[in-house]
Amino acid sequence: MRIRPLRAALVTLLMTAAAYVTVAFNPLSSDAAVGFTNPVAAAPYGADPWMGFDNGYYYLAATTWNNQVVVKKAKSVAALPGATSTASRR
Repeated sequence: MRIRPLRAALVTLLMTAAAYVTVAFNPLSSDAAVGFTNPVAAAPYGADPWMGFDNGYYYLAATTWNNQVVVKKAKSVAALPGATSTASRR
């Protein structure tokens, strides 16, 4: 009959440890994940981003939410956000 109190204590200990691990190692939500802005292709660029390099230029192509394909061309990736864009209708 002494096994039942020992088993109950062991089950209680294991459940307490599992609860502690779940609470202790659960990452908190971050404001950074909610407020992220793509530094290369900020809004209004949306789906299907594509980036390539040819003849010393970086090209960024993406679709917008109003059915346009936008292409940007710059000498560096850092310069792409400020580069002028060429848009065409799909």
